Amino acid sequence: MVLDEAIDVLESLDQSAIMEHFMDFLEAIQDPPVDNVEFTALYLHLDDANKELIDQADPVTFYFEDQDLVHTPVSLEREPDVYVTISPLTRPFACDHAFRDLIVHQLKCQIRDLYYMQASQPPREYQIDGVGIHDTKIESFEHSTK
Repeated sequence: MVLDEAIDVLESLDQSAIMEHFMDFLEAIQDPPVDNVEFTALYLHLDDANKELIDQADPVTFYFEDQDLVHTPVSLEREPDVYVTISPLTRPFACDHAFRDLIVHQLKCQIRDLYYMQASQPPREYQIDGVGIHDTKIESFEHSTK
């Protein structure tokens, strides 16, 4: 699964690579270009073998405007391999391993939600709290089997 491979790639990044790939994303989260932010997204591109992070799009901010969820302009040259969404942060973060771990956690939440969408119990490593896929129709395995 590409999400698992992306997690492995991100966990292998050193400090300079984390800053190179995620500084703009962190800045967009900490100082969003609009009000009423729901989350900020970052689209990631892996190499053909899914072993290396080769590029990322500019961060995209999703926000409410007149009760509609809209987003800042986005330009993608190709379909992303994975995407990350982070809600407004409640505590300060530096662009370091802790921020990278927050991104990895969000990807693990997406994997959890994919299992839930199939009415399946995710493996223990993905039975975690947090926002994964932004879809209000997703129910936990326990809730969907009642």
